[in-house]
Amino acid sequence: MRIGLLIILFFIPPLLISAQPEKYTRIEIPCSLENIEEVYRLGINIAFIEPDDYLWLEVSEVEFALLKTTGIDYRILIEDISEFYRSRNSNKDYKALFEAQKQSGRYSVPSGFTFGSMGGFSTYLEILGHLDNMFELYPGLITQPQPISEDTTTEGRHLYWQRISNNPTVTQEKPRVLYTALTHAREPASVQQLLYFMYYILENYGVDDEITDIVDNTELYFVPCVNPDGYVYNQMESPQGGGMWRKNRRNNGDGSFGVDLNRNFGYKWGYDGMGSSPIPSSNTFRGNAPFSEPETKLIKNLCEEYSFSVVLNYHSYGSVLLHPWGYVSYLLTPDHNLFQKQSRILTRKNNYRFNVPGALLYIVNGDACDWMYGEKQAFAFLAEVGTNLDGFWPPVERIIPICEENLYQNIMTARLAGFYADFKDLSPINLTSQEGWLKYSVMRIGISDKPFSIDFLPLDNSFLQLTNNKNYSTSALNSMVTDSIYYILKPGLKTGDEIKFIVDINAEGFHFTDTISKIYGLSETIFFDSCSDLSAWTVSAKWNITSHRYKSPEFSIGNAPSGVYSNNETTHITLSQPIDLTNINCAWLSYYVSWDLDGGKDWVKLMASTDDGQTWEPLQARFMDNEFIISEPETFVYQGKHDDWVKDWVSLKQFCGKQLLLGFWFGSDAATGRLGLFFDDFEVSKLIELPAYASFTLSNGWNAISGFLHPDAESLDEIFSDYAGNILILTNLKGMYQPGSQNNTISNWDVTTGYFLKASEGFNLNISGSKPITSILELKGGWNLIPVMSESPVPINLLKTIPAENIEMIRDALGFDIYWPDQSIFSLDSLLPGKSYLIKLTQPALLFIQKE
Repeated sequence: MRIGLLIILFFIPPLLISAQPEKYTRIEIPCSLENIEEVYRLGINIAFIEPDDYLWLEVSEVEFALLKTTGIDYRILIEDISEFYRSRNSNKDYKALFEAQKQSGRYSVPSGFTFGSMGGFSTYLEILGHLDNMFELYPGLITQPQPISEDTTTEGRHLYWQRISNNPTVTQEKPRVLYTALTHAREPASVQQLLYFMYYILENYGVDDEITDIVDNTELYFVPCVNPDGYVYNQMESPQGGGMWRKNRRNNGDGSFGVDLNRNFGYKWGYDGMGSSPIPSSNTFRGNAPFSEPETKLIKNLCEEYSFSVVLNYHSYGSVLLHPWGYVSYLLTPDHNLFQKQSRILTRKNNYRFNVPGALLYIVNGDACDWMYGEKQAFAFLAEVGTNLDGFWPPVERIIPICEENLYQNIMTARLAGFYADFKDLSPINLTSQEGWLKYSVMRIGISDKPFSIDFLPLDNSFLQLTNNKNYSTSALNSMVTDSIYYILKPGLKTGDEIKFIVDINAEGFHFTDTISKIYGLSETIFFDSCSDLSAWTVSAKWNITSHRYKSPEFSIGNAPSGVYSNNETTHITLSQPIDLTNINCAWLSYYVSWDLDGGKDWVKLMASTDDGQTWEPLQARFMDNEFIISEPETFVYQGKHDDWVKDWVSLKQFCGKQLLLGFWFGSDAATGRLGLFFDDFEVSKLIELPAYASFTLSNGWNAISGFLHPDAESLDEIFSDYAGNILILTNLKGMYQPGSQNNTISNWDVTTGYFLKASEGFNLNISGSKPITSILELKGGWNLIPVMSESPVPINLLKTIPAENIEMIRDALGFDIYWPDQSIFSLDSLLPGKSYLIKLTQPALLFIQKE
């Protein structure tokens, strides 16, 4: 700090540092690193940052005088911000506004929630009244408000806390979550949304399954007002709202008052002159020692007594969610990747930007989150609620929307304290075999390690067998568990058939459900790019090949291949020539991808165009998330960070029959850039049908036939249209067919059964179609008429059943050859293609051909 500045700070005229309320002014200055550093040297808090554009400061007369000495260009936006806040909420019918929003159907307003009398916000006594009211209404779910200890603030007030649980008067061995508000006295939206959430939890217990699970399996702790002295001071000085006092009300002994409570916690307290101020008159004054203030000591005591797993400290404003470290911008916590994943979950509905303070706002030392994580190992977050247009005292009509936008965030904070897991399907989009393994991964993101199970439930009759349950006794935090389940598909499925099943994860207090879809059939590649050069692509700006990261040697393509991407950047890469899907019925895109987009609200879309790039539409791949781009909540994008390569895919079925262009579009906000997105082995595949042909030489009378193919024409009328005069009857053990009859009980060719065909005379029957993948049959106990599931003879000793040892007898359907092991008769030793056979089982079983 410069000597001149020290002199200015310590020799401010006594009038300016008196305890009397001052006028606060909103000013705007250019956003630059130099200006941010200078403002923090002055001890001025930054109210809002629009990166690379401007800073908003809401400064007292003292702070304004200091700022003018620096020569920084400034522009006055609002001369008297307190009066601005008060006047915009005056002459409004609060009751009518409240009822209109409550009846609109857009918000889930709890019945106990109300506006307060201080510009729509609750006074201190009204806050306490709400806490008492909750206890009176729900004594079996919430404790009576009680002081953290007998210690009080400098003005003699207690800090009250409450606990919501299914047995609130007993401290149970369950995950614990702490919610706080009003650390800074001029941030009333923080407490208003917390009251909203508390009422919501209490009123929905026993009604909403998720809320009930949370209360039954978690202890929720609340300190709605960390800074009662400062809040009461604002109330006294500005009863209609708009008070701008920030700190507590300690008399600093030099004519100034107050310590910034969020600079007074012990971890890295006073680390430097940037993240807090040593000057008592500063709004970011850190106090004379860590935990010098009774309020921070009381929060410290509460944390030490109850060992919280997750903490969410509410402030305003800026629509951001912050996590440690705050004291520096160049160091990340050992759990940074997990913090980012959790933040992504918490902000899924409100679209708050998330990161460490230094990446989104500014550095801060001695704050609550750093201490709670650094000393107490709690996953601590700080939410700045409301937009820059809301300010510290939002318009009354914004109170309920702010409460609502943080409701999901509050609920998910409680969920993350318990068991919470993320499921990913890792198997290909198409299944090429009637039996096999489906690979998946599960990653625990919630703090509590609990036994959990995964149920796999078929959604249709496509499966003969599917592993229906997997149990896990433990899982490491933020570590991926990969596993697989065994499946057998129903015989007779056709190429292109869709196969669906449900994934259902259950643990104590946690339930997750997803639907997985697959396509049945073989495939071939119709387009492939190894991403070793850009010959297939049209690019803008920085997209290029790189050897720094790749899946297959020795290149991939990225949007920032030589470093980090810029802020406020929009770029794209698209195929130069369209892919021809005009004669294709089913296709999909697959590629390997990894990404680091943690710079703020940065994203990459996968885009498609069927009109040569005139218009584009976004696609949804498996590892994408939606509700991330505020203006496009339905659009799925890559966002956040995923260092490992994953194979992603997306169906292109809706584009079949057209010419298709594909590409990636990238957008970044004004925050710090990162490494970007990389993709490799970009491939478009289609389903294929292997042609098959069956020719039968039929004799006069009865014949036993089977065709190992799916006919081009499924209908028996179409298949036999040229042979109607030759066929007297076609039958199997399920029904019969006669050309021209109205009494037929079978109408389509079935690849899973054999047939008896009676001909009026000998003729050649020819059927064309595609080869089935079927190699397993589902048979009943007793006699079955089976086809031969092969194009070559099948030795009987290769036939196996599940359950095992079920074959009692096999015989030629019309001949004399027989396989009868109990009688030691083995005149039948192989099954011949094109024929059908009778097989007798001792019980229902699956029949398959074992590989030699």
